[in-house]
Amino acid sequence: AEWLREVPVQYRRTSAQVVVPATRISNPFFPDQWLIEPRVLSAIGVVVAIVLLISATNIAGVLAARSVTRAREVAVRQALGAGTARLVRQLLIESVVVAIAGGAFGLVLARLIVDAYQAFAPSQFMVNVAFDGRVALFTLAVCIGAGVLVGLAPAMQARSVNVVVTLAGGAGGGRRVKRRLRHAILIPQIALSMVLLIVAGVHVRSLSRIETADVGYRVENVVTMRVDHWDNWRYSADRSKAARERFSERDRAFYRALYDGISTVPVDGGIAIATTLPPRSWTMPGRFISQAGLLAGGTDTARADAMQVSPGYFKTMGITLLRGRDFDARDAMTSTHVAVISDALAQRLWPAGSALGQLLAWHAPGQTAAPWWLEVVGVVSETTPVQQDIGARPMLYTNLAQRWDHYSFIVVAADRGDQVHLVQRLKTAVEGADAFAEVLEVRSMAQVVDEILYPRRAAVAILIACGLVGLILSSIGIYGVISHSIAQRLQEIGIRTTLGADRRAILILMLREATMVTLAGAVPGLFVGLIATRLTSNVVGAVPPFDAVTFVVIPVLTMAVILTASYIPARRASRMDPMAVLRGL
Repeated sequence: AEWLREVPVQYRRTSAQVVVPATRISNPFFPDQWLIEPRVLSAIGVVVAIVLLISATNIAGVLAARSVTRAREVAVRQALGAGTARLVRQLLIESVVVAIAGGAFGLVLARLIVDAYQAFAPSQFMVNVAFDGRVALFTLAVCIGAGVLVGLAPAMQARSVNVVVTLAGGAGGGRRVKRRLRHAILIPQIALSMVLLIVAGVHVRSLSRIETADVGYRVENVVTMRVDHWDNWRYSADRSKAARERFSERDRAFYRALYDGISTVPVDGGIAIATTLPPRSWTMPGRFISQAGLLAGGTDTARADAMQVSPGYFKTMGITLLRGRDFDARDAMTSTHVAVISDALAQRLWPAGSALGQLLAWHAPGQTAAPWWLEVVGVVSETTPVQQDIGARPMLYTNLAQRWDHYSFIVVAADRGDQVHLVQRLKTAVEGADAFAEVLEVRSMAQVVDEILYPRRAAVAILIACGLVGLILSSIGIYGVISHSIAQRLQEIGIRTTLGADRRAILILMLREATMVTLAGAVPGLFVGLIATRLTSNVVGAVPPFDAVTFVVIPVLTMAVILTASYIPARRASRMDPMAVLRGL
């Protein structure tokens, strides 16, 4: 086009692809924010590190239990001349090999998860993850570090083996010390997994409240279409008042042509134009004061968000008109500028009377220019954005026909019929209004809400997955501890049964250890979980100060799962034949 040649080079659109770091991806719903903030990446890293720590301590507990059964092997090696350093090196190498094998499997699993994410995630939140040499080296470093960490416990136990006592058939190492070591390894697993589950539970309940709340506008069967109207004044060097007025008149002519065009599209729920959508957490914040308050010299202004809409917007979006009227043909450029306000703003400015017919000013503290006066012609119900759990906010709506100063806006249409056909009709109306108009994106209102909530849903899903993995690992760990404890106490169990102890007493004896370990991990987990929910509320989303249901259900669930895992070996021990046990000793 002729006007495109007037656009400076730095403003021209180009098809060249630009690669930017993931932390610098702009959020489509918050232009002044980043899609992936460093604090979000840090939070994800902390959660992953917690799961890695749970896994490492779990394997360390398993290897520590296994080292007891290998005490005779270690004693034989020491008797044959193997030094302590060589034994420690052997055990560390074994744990590192296991960790590297797990890391290789984790890389394959991570690739499958990333492929699934890229297949189902919205395009706005797509992040390219390359599995290159850097990823492999980082994974290798983590595996080696984890392997050394989990190998320390059995290595330290190997150093304390008494060669003479062990070869003679004794315990060789202090059962009480070994039991304390296994408990010290298991308690942090339970505490950390409970922290993850508490944080996940609190955010799940908060997200559930957001998704089931009445937002005050229609979400289903609504099509949205973002349209840009470009002209050469925005890039021209001529910034005179005459040029501004000339192109402003062209914008108003485009709005009138577009509104007339979309009004002919048959819909059963309404059709309108707006500068933004109600699911967004911000529009254009302003300060407003009543005429009486301003004339009296008052400075107490009411804060509200403002947006411009066309006639029919409230019907289309399902926003209830409580009092007064909607915008209509009476509201022209030359007539009194009017506004429709939410009930909260009406109660704020006129608590003792009706807002209809009253004048309010768009006012900024200390401003010297004349205020923009608006006559209130209608009062509507409240609307609530979906990004943050902050409740309804005061709103002020002005008529697009009276003050058109936007080049980007959204067409909304509500219809239960064929959405594809409706979109084609709307695109035709846009093309017929002006050749400079461009349809940038088409989405249903449900898609808009889903995309806004997607980061929070994804964060909650990660927390749930990590919490469940931690709980499963803790259950496996305590299962191994109880099984090993039973193997060491077979003689005691046989003697107790011979002396008359029934199965119930043996079962309680075995479960007592699991209960004490679980409580020892649950108590600090509760306190840390309370702190963690407050910290993650700044990253994932706002949560209540204290969710009593979550802090009751999660500990009970954790206790039930872990005690169930402990019950299996304990029940097996209670059913042992005491004579067979004593004969085998």
